[in-house]
Amino acid sequence: MDLFLYNPTYQAWICTAPRCQFAVSPSSLDRHLQRRHRDHRAAATPAQRQVILRTMLQRAWVDPRKEIFRYPPPSSPPIPGLPVFRGYGCPHCEFICRSNGVMQNHRREKHQDQDGSWKCGRQS
Repeated sequence: MDLFLYNPTYQAWICTAPRCQFAVSPSSLDRHLQRRHRDHRAAATPAQRQVILRTMLQRAWVDPRKEIFRYPPPSSPPIPGLPVFRGYGCPHCEFICRSNGVMQNHRREKHQDQDGSWKCGRQS
């Protein structure tokens, strides 16, 4: 499983390929491998992808279609296997993002009545 790292805290599988580095659920694994890593030696055939899937299903995992992801608190350290980005943090809730425009939309939609200054988001 040299392509994936399991994070037991968040019950998530993280694709560790250099230009990938994001969480992948077992339900999206086959599509992810075919689109992003079809030439990788560990995932080139359907049989190899099935081995990866069986390994993933042996661990607890959060299904994003059934469960809401719980964002880590701002004080938590970076999640191993995921890249660290600078961003913006909402002064009214735990929402974070990388784009000033996305933050403006969030504040307009969720906190229209509230005042507050911008703050830099925690590195996540």
